[in-house]
Amino acid sequence: MMLEYIGVPKLIMIISFSNQKGTKSVRYKTQMLKDEDVKKISESKTNEIVRARKIVDTKKQSRVDTERYRDARNEENRIHLAKNKQSTMAHMELIQKYNTIHRSREMYRNVSDTRRAFITRTNSRRSKTDETIKHFRELRNERGDQADTDNVFDELEDMGSYEDIAFL
Repeated sequence: MMLEYIGVPKLIMIISFSNQKGTKSVRYKTQMLKDEDVKKISESKTNEIVRARKIVDTKKQSRVDTERYRDARNEENRIHLAKNKQSTMAHMELIQKYNTIHRSREMYRNVSDTRRAFITRTNSRRSKTDETIKHFRELRNERGDQADTDNVFDELEDMGSYEDIAFL
């Protein structure tokens, strides 16, 4: 805490009491007094301020708790605004990208897909006894390695020459 006092002849003497939150000033009409008298007045006024603040703190939460709550609330708002801005900028990038290509339908489809993304659920792969089905392909009568061995281009090369194909 810092205490300042200024004496001005036949005017207002300003006593400033500053703390972490800011500066609070107390005005007291007086004439030019001796330094000892000014110190007594300033100390009594600052003690009044401190006592009043203590009364307020005891009625509510403590000052430290109030500051912690305020800081946490401000931090939460800051994070929320940052995430909202990041999301908006991602949508704006998509809109700008597809707007320059002149594909408006594709732009709207991609923007709506980012909002309503498909989420796979395990409920569709559960048995009647609520057990998760691990061998889903076997139940559909598929081979596990079928996707690896099938290659369409290998079958086309075995057909022979391409001269017999008529191009229109």
